[in-house]
Amino acid sequence: MTLVEFLNARLDEDEKAAKAATPGKWGAQPGPTPYVLNDEWEVVTDAYKPSEPGHHVVYTGYEGGGVTSEQNAVHIARNSPTRTLREVAAKRQAIVEAQEANELVSERFRLPIDQGVSGYMLRLIAVSYADHPDYQEAWKP
Repeated sequence: MTLVEFLNARLDEDEKAAKAATPGKWGAQPGPTPYVLNDEWEVVTDAYKPSEPGHHVVYTGYEGGGVTSEQNAVHIARNSPTRTLREVAAKRQAIVEAQEANELVSERFRLPIDQGVSGYMLRLIAVSYADHPDYQEAWKP
């Protein structure tokens, strides 16, 4: 498996998971003090107040469930399906750009796509998947 094949496979997995998840705006119940990180976030100050239609809230450990800490809730909400899909699109474009840049180099100086400057950029993307069983140590930046 090449580095580009590995990256495309991981991005396909990320995209599939994000599309299967609940879309819409995500937020985190921050506790007693309002906390807004960006305008996609819904701030909820009352755990028993229903969220607006199309908005989803990660609550911090209230009756019946929730995550164990506010930090976990904020992290989950921040990494929403919408954000994941934007990251997948950006990474796909980076792969295309790296491949095109590699093709512009003359045949005499062209390196395999996982080497040189283009390869280094792709290895930087790949390292976020270093815990995947198909990740190769040779891809470490």
